[in-house]
Amino acid sequence: MQTITSLLLATKPGHAQSAALAAEMQAWLADRHVRAEILAHPARQDKGADLLRAAARDVDAVVVLGGDGTFIGVARQLSGQPDGRALPFLGINFGHLGFLTETPAKDWQIVLRRMLAGRLCRAPRLLLRWALDRDGERLLEGNAVNDVVVSRGNLARVANIRLSVGRKAAPRDGIPENPADFSGDDLGWIRADGVIVASPLGSSAYSLSAHGPLAHPDLPILVVTAVAPFLSNVPPLVLPGDRCVRLQCETGGAGGAEICLTVDGQEGHALRNKDVVSVCGLPGGLEMLVRRPDSHLRTLRQRGFICGSKHAGAG
Repeated sequence: MQTITSLLLATKPGHAQSAALAAEMQAWLADRHVRAEILAHPARQDKGADLLRAAARDVDAVVVLGGDGTFIGVARQLSGQPDGRALPFLGINFGHLGFLTETPAKDWQIVLRRMLAGRLCRAPRLLLRWALDRDGERLLEGNAVNDVVVSRGNLARVANIRLSVGRKAAPRDGIPENPADFSGDDLGWIRADGVIVASPLGSSAYSLSAHGPLAHPDLPILVVTAVAPFLSNVPPLVLPGDRCVRLQCETGGAGGAEICLTVDGQEGHALRNKDVVSVCGLPGGLEMLVRRPDSHLRTLRQRGFICGSKHAGAG
């Protein structure tokens, strides 16, 4: 790992404890000749992503002080830099689960000493890249750490979603803007509450609650899970990370279901009839700094996701 000379300390907005610890960290780092800038995560502010990217422009790494939600919001906006720079992220946990923010706040000096000494492991993770096309034009695009979901709105009507799976031209390519550049397998229409496209990191979130599989984050794969499919057998799909998943919406006019696009459970967009949401994987698009790169299964068990007994029964 490269020598750390500058850091961005991104704190949970409106959280006094994380702000106080960031100030303490800043002074501690200054004594060690490391420049640190503090920024409360501005995701809910206008142009918040621009503020965050400007603050992270010249730093060597980002330390996120908050819960997994704060980590996801910061990493979604800063990962997959256009210049190809892989900005590493370290999480200091002020939340509950601590999947992504593995270090308890009380251990911050221990982990920062390891970071400055180059003794943290870089763990590359698959990042999701998504795009929304309307009438053949690119309307929106962005990143997702956990999942991209196309689902019905508030009304209790199933959504009609057409699922296709194709291949990108190269591992780092984005999503083709021209529909003619997409070729793949049309898997037909799904009538369901929604369809989730999850990364391995996100497989333990909404996808799992919809009976999708748990995937190890070392795997560069996509997990596609239908939510409560209606009168159809739609098993979860595990796809190579170089595939591109396309979800076409059918709202059916005034009497049809309202359909929404949700990104990481934090960003939402209303969809129109025939809108197309595309999701592809960027293997290694997210770089995490971790103390124990082989601790994922242990963490799953500690959090109650895997509930095996400690001793075999006598029978």
